[in-house]
Amino acid sequence: MFSDTPNHRAPGSGELPVEWIKNDRMQWAVRQVNQDIDSFIYNYGEIQGYLPLREQLVQYLDLLGIHTSADNIVTTTGVSQAILTVIQLLLNVGDTVVVDSPGWYWTSSTLQQQGYQVISVERDYQGPNFEQMRQLLEEHRPKLYITNSVLHNPTSYNLHPARAHQVLNLMHEYDTYIFEDDLYAVFLANDKPLRYANIDQFERVFYATGFSKSMASGWRVGMLVSPDKFINQIIKLKTLSNMTSPEFGERVVHKLWTQGEYRRQLKKVQRKLYLAHQYMRKALSVVGLSYPEHTNSGIFVWVDTGVDSGQLALDAYKNGWLVAPGQLFNPKAQASTYLRLNVATTSDEFLEWLNIYLNKVNGCF
Repeated sequence: MFSDTPNHRAPGSGELPVEWIKNDRMQWAVRQVNQDIDSFIYNYGEIQGYLPLREQLVQYLDLLGIHTSADNIVTTTGVSQAILTVIQLLLNVGDTVVVDSPGWYWTSSTLQQQGYQVISVERDYQGPNFEQMRQLLEEHRPKLYITNSVLHNPTSYNLHPARAHQVLNLMHEYDTYIFEDDLYAVFLANDKPLRYANIDQFERVFYATGFSKSMASGWRVGMLVSPDKFINQIIKLKTLSNMTSPEFGERVVHKLWTQGEYRRQLKKVQRKLYLAHQYMRKALSVVGLSYPEHTNSGIFVWVDTGVDSGQLALDAYKNGWLVAPGQLFNPKAQASTYLRLNVATTSDEFLEWLNIYLNKVNGCF
């Protein structure tokens, strides 16, 4: 995430190139907010966050068939803080949390660092493995399951409705909550895939989203939707951790979102991602690799190289490439043959290097 490796040398990057998401109206929005700066900058602001931004999220979720109110939303400094808030709310040191495998490596590392037991459920193109999930819940009695439902990181798979219903039934049966990270869903054009929050309507689901991938990482603006019975505790936790979140960035994000510029920019990005996936499908076949059948047009594609991708990553680094090997996405760092490729930063030059590398490893040269 924080490497200074340029995009064209970083097929393992977790972000889109700046030129893809750069918004021509960003400076305009900053100037607009700056005109009213004296009215808010000298105060702490609202503990729950800038109200118009929370109300905008309510409208957005309503269009997705997910219903809540601004009173049940708090702003956060990104989805990462939302995760930290919920684990602080629900867990004690030593408690168990379920994550996806593969899944976002930051989550597992953070949980382990803070003394929680992390177990993983296998994730496929329909969602978490239902039978394995039942077994884990029965054996470990975890209090929380953290996941992406839409454009899952690193696979770009979506959650299948039947699997979603099965999993939610298990959550009720074993008194477990779901943290649903919806950060990547904005990149999915037209479709309205099902989320756990659609079915549950905030009884057992905490929902979070943000703008770090789609607008600007530097603003660190996220939003957390809580079940009604927990919202007062969530507000208390935010107050006792950092009191409020910076309102300037929240106002800029709101200005861009409500003026329609953000939506227009997203449509351009969605189109670019679609074309990048079409190209990646052809390019991988030239290298002798398969494009995963159920991949959606998100930032990533999860590719089986057939060789140890951990060693591949080390060898690639020696040649100036930054890649993301499969073991990063397993909480036990188990060896893997998979790579997460960013379709926006994976160049023909890297694929040529990869082709030569695989041929050497497989004894074709």
